[in-house]
Amino acid sequence: PITTVYTSPLRRAAQTADILAKQHPSARRVTLAGLAESTPTLPRDFTADYGELTAAQFATMRREADSAHEVLFSPISGPDRHELVSSHGNQIRYLLFRALDLPLDMWRRFDLMNCSVSLVVVEPSHVWAARVGDAGHLPSRLQAYVRERVAHAFEARHEKPIGVETP
Repeated sequence: PITTVYTSPLRRAAQTADILAKQHPSARRVTLAGLAESTPTLPRDFTADYGELTAAQFATMRREADSAHEVLFSPISGPDRHELVSSHGNQIRYLLFRALDLPLDMWRRFDLMNCSVSLVVVEPSHVWAARVGDAGHLPSRLQAYVRERVAHAFEARHEKPIGVETP
C-alpha cells in the first residue's frame, strides 16, 4: 500500500497529487517546497539558458531540492514504505541524478515525458532505478513533451522515428 503522497506546492503537481491521493485514501499527503520546479544546479552545456539566475538563487534552489532529496531518498529502518511523488521535470531529473550519484550538471541531458513514472528503490546500501520516465500507461496521443521534440528533430531530417506518431 502507498503510505505517503508527496507533492510540489505548485498547482499542476498538487492537482495530480489530489488524483493520486484519492486512489490511496489511507496515505498521508505531504507538500515539500523542494519539489517545486526550479533549477537546483547549472546544467553543463546549457549555461546560456540560465544566465539571469544569480549564484545565490542557484544556492537557494539547490538547498530546497537537497532537502527534498533527504526526505525521499534516505534509507529507513523498519518496514518497507511505498511512496508517490508528484513534481516537475527539472526537480525529478535533479533528484534522480542525485539519488543515483550521477554528475549533477548533466541532468538537463536527460528527458522525461509529462506524466511519466519513475520507480526508485532505496535500500540500506544503495539506491537504484527500476524504471525512469515510463509513459507506457498513457495512449501515445497523450504522451507529451519528448514526443513532440523527437518528432520535430526527425522531421527536420526527413526521417520518421520508430514508434513516434507525427501530428
